[in-house]
Amino acid sequence: MHAEDVSATALLRDAIEPAGLARFADAVLGDLRAHDERNGTDLVGSARAYVEHNAGMEAAAASLGIHRNTLRTRLRTVERVTRRSLSDPRQREELRLALTLPELLPPGRE
Repeated sequence: MHAEDVSATALLRDAIEPAGLARFADAVLGDLRAHDERNGTDLVGSARAYVEHNAGMEAAAASLGIHRNTLRTRLRTVERVTRRSLSDPRQREELRLALTLPELLPPGRE
């Protein structure tokens, strides 16, 4: 058995039907994706960088090639649009899961 076989994402993939995963991801990210589409922004990408760098502002900003204050401004917008506090570990984990779920869904189900 490999580590990836017992990961939380593998558990979700195997335990929840794809429609449930898609509904969760859409509930968390739907408004943010719509905001990006309307405004030509990439707040989803900014949120992804933030959670992938374990809420490390400096590392996330550097990965995006932007100043940390620019990222901070973007993340305030992410919080407003998603109605989630990124300073709350549980809500940040929900965001991380929603960003990860498309990798678990069959093609065309995102």
